Amino acid sequence: MDYVGVDGAKAGWVAAVLCDQGTTVRFYLLRDLRSTFSRVRAGNTWIAIDIPIGLPRAGRRLCEAEARTRLGPRAPSVFSAPCRGALTCEDYAAACAANLEARDKSLSRQSFALFPRILEVDRLMTPERQARVREAHPELSFAILAGRSLRAAKKTPAGIAERMLVLAKLGLVVDPAAERSWLGPGVGADDVLAAAVCAVTARRVAEGTAFSLPEREQEPIRAGVQRTETGARS
Repeated sequence: MDYVGVDGAKAGWVAAVLCDQGTTVRFYLLRDLRSTFSRVRAGNTWIAIDIPIGLPRAGRRLCEAEARTRLGPRAPSVFSAPCRGALTCEDYAAACAANLEARDKSLSRQSFALFPRILEVDRLMTPERQARVREAHPELSFAILAGRSLRAAKKTPAGIAERMLVLAKLGLVVDPAAERSWLGPGVGADDVLAAAVCAVTARRVAEGTAFSLPEREQEPIRAGVQRTETGARS
C-alpha cells in the first residue's frame, strides 16, 4: 500500500511517499500529477494533497471556518478557496468579481495565484478517485498530531524544527535541507515537511482514523490526519 502526501512548491509538486511500512519517507519533485493520480486506479494508493477539492458554486466552505477555529494563532494559514465560477477567470479583477457575486467575498492574491494548481487537480478528480484522493491541510495535520497548534511559523528555523520534531515522534526522520539539496531550487523546507505530514494523513485516511471538517460536509473539501482534517481538508 502506498501513502502519498503532496504539497505545491515553486518548482512543481513535492510528493512524499511512506515506505517500509511507514517508517521511512521518500521525496520526489513532480511537474504534474497525472501519473500519480492514475495510481489510485490500482486500488493500492492513497493520496492527501494540500489543495482545495470540492469547490462550491456559491456560499462558503464550512471546513475552512472550522479549520481556522481549530488552528487558533495559525488560522491565517487557511486561505479561502475560490468559487467554481471564479476559477475560469483569466485576470484577478474578474475572478474577484465572480467570487464576490457568488460568495459575497473577494479573493486574495495568494488564492488567485493557486488557480492553475487548483484547476489541475479539479480536472484530474473523478468519482472513482474521491475516496482515495483527499484534501489535507498540513498545519491542521501538524496541530492534530501535536495535540495543539504549533507555536512558530512554518518557514522560520524554530518552525521547521518544531515540525521535524512532530514527525520524529512518529518515527519519521525528515531532513529538509538534505531533501532540498537533490530536489533542487524552488523547493522550501516547509514544502518538504508539508508533503511528509500529508503522507501521514493519507495513511490515517486509509486506516479510518482521519476525520473530515465538517463531519457532515456533502462536498469533499479537505482530508487530514484525524483531519489530519478537512475532508477535503485534513
